Amino acid sequence: RTQLNEHRYRHIDDRHAKKLIEVKTVSLVIGDLDRYYKALDRALIRFHQTKMEEINRSTKELWNKTYKGSDIDGIEIKSEHEGYTDSGARKHSY
Repeated sequence: RTQLNEHRYRHIDDRHAKKLIEVKTVSLVIGDLDRYYKALDRALIRFHQTKMEEINRSTKELWNKTYKGSDIDGIEIKSEHEGYTDSGARKHSY
């Protein structure tokens, strides 16, 4: 009982409540950041796909205008997801 009256334990309930709020807030922020990361990742993948389609469309058009041979129908760039680097970045091969 005397230990609870020591200076370091005064207002312990208030300090505990503040830390509890801090922990809960950090936990919510982590969840929000994870959702933001996933949404951004999906948006970047869609953007990359769209740009690759645009490049291939332009390449096909230019190929058909310039190449008059019949042995090659066209050229296009393909990309494949190859996993992640050690730092967590996506790896692609083209």
